[in-house]
Amino acid sequence: MVVASHARKKRSAAPSWRALSRNRYPFLEITTDSVLIVDPEWRIAFINGRAEARIANGRDLLGEDLWDAFPDAIGTVFDERFHAAMRDRTSTEFEAFYAPLDAWFHIRLYPVREGLMVLFRDTTDQQRAQEALRQSELRFRTLADTVPEILFAADAAGRVDYMNRRFVEYTGLCSDDALGFRWTEALHPEDARETLARWRSSLETGEAYQSEFRFRRHDGAWRWFVSRCTPIRDDNGAITRWFGVCTDIDSQKQAEDALRDSENAVRSLLDAAPHGIVACDADGHIVLFNDAAARIFGYPQSEILGHTIDVLLPAHVRERHSKHRADFVTRERLRMMGGGLDLMGCRKDGSQFPVEVSLSRVPANNGELLVAFITDMSARREAEELHRANEALLRTNEELERFASMVSHDLREPLATIRSYADLALELHGAELPRDVSRALNVVQESADRMAELVSDLLGYARVGGRGRKHVQQADLGTALAAAVSNLGSVIRASGAQVTHDDLPAIPADHVQMVQLFQNLIGNAVKYRGHEPPRIHVSALFEDGIWLISVEDNGEGFAPEYAEDIFDPFRRLHGDDIPGTGIGLATCRKIVEAHGGRIWAESQRGKGSIFRVMLPQPSCSPAV
Repeated sequence: MVVASHARKKRSAAPSWRALSRNRYPFLEITTDSVLIVDPEWRIAFINGRAEARIANGRDLLGEDLWDAFPDAIGTVFDERFHAAMRDRTSTEFEAFYAPLDAWFHIRLYPVREGLMVLFRDTTDQQRAQEALRQSELRFRTLADTVPEILFAADAAGRVDYMNRRFVEYTGLCSDDALGFRWTEALHPEDARETLARWRSSLETGEAYQSEFRFRRHDGAWRWFVSRCTPIRDDNGAITRWFGVCTDIDSQKQAEDALRDSENAVRSLLDAAPHGIVACDADGHIVLFNDAAARIFGYPQSEILGHTIDVLLPAHVRERHSKHRADFVTRERLRMMGGGLDLMGCRKDGSQFPVEVSLSRVPANNGELLVAFITDMSARREAEELHRANEALLRTNEELERFASMVSHDLREPLATIRSYADLALELHGAELPRDVSRALNVVQESADRMAELVSDLLGYARVGGRGRKHVQQADLGTALAAAVSNLGSVIRASGAQVTHDDLPAIPADHVQMVQLFQNLIGNAVKYRGHEPPRIHVSALFEDGIWLISVEDNGEGFAPEYAEDIFDPFRRLHGDDIPGTGIGLATCRKIVEAHGGRIWAESQRGKGSIFRVMLPQPSCSPAV
């Protein structure tokens, strides 16, 4: 820096400088600036009152050498700028600090005919305010750059003009890339429209802004943020700025998703439970009602939630139940409700039904929940009643079997006596007896035989339902068929019948009754044969857990309208032309039904018949 030389000139003894300057520059006294004029020899030719008050410190500076009056200015920016303006005759302005006065000055220099006019203002307060502002901004930026959130500021129109360092670190972009509305380029495409719509809505209404969105990280990953922004208003209420913060909530979102998945899983488990589950708070208001409970009581979940649990009980016990519930909450932890009493539930339609209820207390966020595990006992009660009926039926069948055995014995003895005496009479006196008497004795013999056969068939029919479950085991149907064919050996040989079969299964059944079933069906096919020798085929088909056994013959068949009637006891389509009692097919149906199955026949006259037996697998067992 060039420093001008300063010749020290003593103050001239010319007439009063002050009077001369006041007369020459009267307008400079009324200006708002501090003003002084120095001549080419740096003598102060004029100084107004404002300047004297600020820099004179009680000295009379008129006529004084400027550099003598302010020696600390020599070699500073004051020295340089003053000499340059005087030398080059150019105007200039600058701002500088003068230490002896501890003040900042804004100075303007103008060359004039007398020398150099200096206009200056004390800007110390402004400078200190600006410095305080700079320090405040520095502290703000330092603080803003250390917080983990993204901080931003925007003008009144919503254009972002500041982003802290966290934005740069997270996105990998420079802060300038976020200015204006370019920050939206880092938004997830699925969130951009909603986020911008909310931002524009806040700009229009002046309301605080809040939105959740996904922001792209520098590595391409997306994380959830929540952004909150508040408007800054002037004294008139007009928005001048917006200040906001973006907080990373991705971990919170993941925790919420995990909690939601967990709650959904628990809800699914509750809804999959076979029992009704109802939870209520300490006041008895229902807060949980699973699908099974909805099915049991007939209430949709949306309708029942919030109601008291008493609504699920018959009206006449609700008041008493409220007292019991309060007593349970204060004492017990877990118990069966009712203590052997017949508890009843009440459906939405008002119908009542038996229930079994287990109660428990479960900790919850706001205290405890009372949880009821509810079972609709209607089916169980019906099953118990059916079981009792079956037990009674079993006893009745056993009594019937004993009665049938006694009746059979009582009937067979006189029949045997009648037959014996008829045989003896014919044997001893047959040649001597008149023809009509011999014929009458033959009728007695045939009638006794038919009566004995009928008594035997009736006894077999009565015994079908009385053998009980103890006779059920794996019965090989192939073996049962072979036994039946063996029992019918003489009849089959006499008729020239041929019995064939496919592979037959082993099923849970009464072996003896399976033999009887095949024997009756095959015997029936031989008995009601056509003109050709009987051809009988037995087959089996398994489908959907069911065995379908078919016995097909080429006999004379029957009209379809009799397909049901032939299974009735004593029902015979051929009268007395063909021997029989009419009990065989009725016994077949009773055997099949005792094993939980069904039997039917398909036939047309002259085209043979097919008897079909449907038996369940694997858990088929005779009824009792």
